[in-house]
Amino acid sequence: MPLFYPPMLGTLWREEWPINWYYEVKWDGIRALLYLEEGGWRLLSRRGQLLNHAFPALEDLRSAFSFLPVVLDGELVAFDQQGRLSFSAILKQMQGKQTLPWYYWVFDCLHLGEPLLHLPLRERKEKLARSFPHHPLAGPVQWYQGEQARLLWQKVKELELEGMMAKDPESPYLPGKRSQHWLKIKREQRLELSILGFTRENRPVSSLLVGEISPAGEKKVRCKVNCSLPAPRYQALVQLLRALTLEQEGNIFWVQPLLIAEVAYLELTAENQLRHPRLLGIRKQEEKK
Repeated sequence: MPLFYPPMLGTLWREEWPINWYYEVKWDGIRALLYLEEGGWRLLSRRGQLLNHAFPALEDLRSAFSFLPVVLDGELVAFDQQGRLSFSAILKQMQGKQTLPWYYWVFDCLHLGEPLLHLPLRERKEKLARSFPHHPLAGPVQWYQGEQARLLWQKVKELELEGMMAKDPESPYLPGKRSQHWLKIKREQRLELSILGFTRENRPVSSLLVGEISPAGEKKVRCKVNCSLPAPRYQALVQLLRALTLEQEGNIFWVQPLLIAEVAYLELTAENQLRHPRLLGIRKQEEKK
């Protein structure tokens, strides 16, 4: 068995949902593969970082399975003091700075006594459900189809979760591959913010600094968002930002806050910053949407 399997990855999807696929909650945590073998166990992050020290309770699974080796793919999540999912909480847990509850949601298996990568997802799911032992801090995720998937999406929005994963039940497990067999369907929020500045890295305007101006006149940057616009609109924006530029600080160019950016984002951090921002459009302040 290989020492490390790069995890299979999904493709961001904003089109019609495939029919009869499996739909699962997309947990906002840390992707991790759990290796259970006769000689020990390893919990590895997506990039191969060893996480045993932060989640020692998962070692119990090694003696709970009736056969080894076992390789599981899942997501480590943690909860804040209000019982809500918190990405910052799972990061603190990894650093040994956290004592709040956490859980390992398992959504796939690569080995269950024998290699399973070649099997279709539906068979891997069946084997996982039959063989997974009871554990207080780990368990298989629930998946849904058809109308149940629509109901799941409503619950995802109500609970302000990250989104859903759509998975082809006939797909094999493809280590390290980003495939359209797995699709990421993200729940996004939207916000309009002033363009306060921009950065110049590999092109005239690489990213935009968006935020607000306080009553005292202080700039409050809420996020840095990639300036992804079609070529004609991008060139027009470059010319406009040059005309609005007030001063330069290193790689940052501050501008008059006369432009509004519409930004999609996943959630607000504890510092009121936007996570995973995506630029949707730009308008002048006096223009209506």
